[in-house]
Amino acid sequence: MARKKRSKKKKHRRSSTTKQSQQHIDRDNRADVKAKAARLSICMIVRNEEETLPDCLENIRGLPDELIIVDTGSTDRTVAIAEQFGARVFHFEWVDDFSAARNESIRHATGDWILWLDADDRLEPKYHRSVRQLMHQPKDRSFTFVLENVGADDATCAQVRMFPNLPGIEFTMPVHEQVTPSLIQLGIAKIAQTDVVITHTGYTDPETIYHKKQKYLQIMERWLEDHPEDYVTRSHIALTYHTAGHPDAAIAEYRRIIYESPCKDENPYMYRYALLFLGRSYMQLGDYETALAIFNEAKQEDSELTLVSLSLGECYHYLDRPEEAVQHLQYVCDHPMQRTYFPMELSTIHYAAHHFLAMNLEKLHRLTESIQEYRAAIKVAPKKLEAWLGLAKLYHERGEWAQATDLLLQSLTHEVEHADIYHLLGIGFLQMQKPQEALVYFQGALRLQPDHSGAGNNLGLAFYRLGRLEDARQVYITALEISPNNLDAAVNLAHLHLELGEFEQAQRRFGQVISMAPGSLDVNLGFAWASAELGQADQVRFAWEEIVRSDELQQTHGGFEKAHHSSVSADGLARLAATLHEQGRPQLAEYAIRTAIALQPSSLFWEQLGDLCHAMQRPEDALESYEQALLMEPQRKQLFLKLGECYTALGVTEAAEMCQEQAA
Repeated sequence: MARKKRSKKKKHRRSSTTKQSQQHIDRDNRADVKAKAARLSICMIVRNEEETLPDCLENIRGLPDELIIVDTGSTDRTVAIAEQFGARVFHFEWVDDFSAARNESIRHATGDWILWLDADDRLEPKYHRSVRQLMHQPKDRSFTFVLENVGADDATCAQVRMFPNLPGIEFTMPVHEQVTPSLIQLGIAKIAQTDVVITHTGYTDPETIYHKKQKYLQIMERWLEDHPEDYVTRSHIALTYHTAGHPDAAIAEYRRIIYESPCKDENPYMYRYALLFLGRSYMQLGDYETALAIFNEAKQEDSELTLVSLSLGECYHYLDRPEEAVQHLQYVCDHPMQRTYFPMELSTIHYAAHHFLAMNLEKLHRLTESIQEYRAAIKVAPKKLEAWLGLAKLYHERGEWAQATDLLLQSLTHEVEHADIYHLLGIGFLQMQKPQEALVYFQGALRLQPDHSGAGNNLGLAFYRLGRLEDARQVYITALEISPNNLDAAVNLAHLHLELGEFEQAQRRFGQVISMAPGSLDVNLGFAWASAELGQADQVRFAWEEIVRSDELQQTHGGFEKAHHSSVSADGLARLAATLHEQGRPQLAEYAIRTAIALQPSSLFWEQLGDLCHAMQRPEDALESYEQALLMEPQRKQLFLKLGECYTALGVTEAAEMCQEQAA
């Protein structure tokens, strides 16, 4: 008996679940029956769409009560395909007017509601139920769907796609045709936004987009000749000029809309966006003050328009007013972006807001916040280059080489391949004392951009660090062949000549650099050393005069005893070397003390050079310098002790012990 009760309970639970499921099904069926009380006509215009039409019609199978297709002159299988899907096919001669063809399609519609599509649109089955539910609503409204472009253009916008089938409704304008004006005239002013998505696949590549825009522009310009009062068409022409990089033409059209048409009173929405893009067209010209005034006017029209806040932030950025830029850009990042009735890449807008905010926070030295915003920009659009570079450079400036390198390696996983990325990676590895890895990335940068001067110069430095001096020389020579005015390459080659003891070549190269850009402390010191080794005292004197009055030296050392060293001397160079060493500039200090030695060999100068090389962890060079000092003062105990330290560092224990004994 107990088993029967358990079985009965189990059966009762199962039948209860089945009953609940059946209730859901019945409720759904009643909703479908109610939806079917109203009829839907899907209307399309097509021409030679045999490649795209089947997929479009397969996606809407079962949705419309009638499918109306108007063919405007196909010469392929388009008509046959439409008939296979049960469409009512009509023919219409193309007259360069999309509205005329659309009106022909809706003229044949018998449904209560009309939904229009193109052959390259995709309305996926998951949205069919939402569309049917819209048919329950009163016929005092129309509905926008979300249009998402895929391919070369990833823009999105809201577009009126569904409206009641009533007498008097018609499309207007030959391109970017609009049904809204006639709806408003009939009192159907309510436009309800929906989340139904139509995917538009027509913009497959930049060339297709360009040709379509040119075709549409020609049609609109012809239309405007006969309808100069049509500010809606004029706004489309202006936007085409703006996006094509013709700001002067865009400005002329937007000014006519704003100041010579009733747009402000009749269409406040379009008026606000005309102000917005008028300002952005002035930004394209670099006239930021004029743009700023226009953006502020647009802000007064609609204080919550995020695109205006973004534009204000950008404008203040270019005017180098970071505090005001941050205020407006922060607003954009904290508020949702309004959906517009013209195509716009939302990800691009969000990326721009975070990126510009990061740059201006960096200007204000709010670096922690800046890093967060750079990372937010990268998260929104990981394939865009600027935020990766901005954050990497910020890490570089902070000396955080490992963080910069890890970040840039991550960028490569997102296929952000650019010469500057590889260059910064090379610098990071070079700073982390990994010249072999740096070499790979500098070479990668040059593969992507053969004339990348920074990568070329640093490639030479990587070769130098690896002891491949001839390779370094060839890199610099090649860089100068590509760009004879490449100062960095010329300076690096001159320094390399010094390292190799090629003083004539070094002096000649430093002289060329001085003639192009005088005043650099390292160049003048290099020229002085080479000239001293060549015994050219007058050239050393010339270099010294440049050294003691250089802005670089005065800024760091108050002019370096300028009053006492208007004439060059070995002692003055030795004191300069000590000063530069204290400032953490050992290479320049070495140039100064080697110049002093070339002018006046002294055990004290050789000892100073040995101390400098020892501090730079170059024990072999230090050893050579101390030995030269000992040749001049063979009895100095201190020199033997320093010599012993060098041998110890080199692991030559026996020699180190001998030095200790000699000192004792």
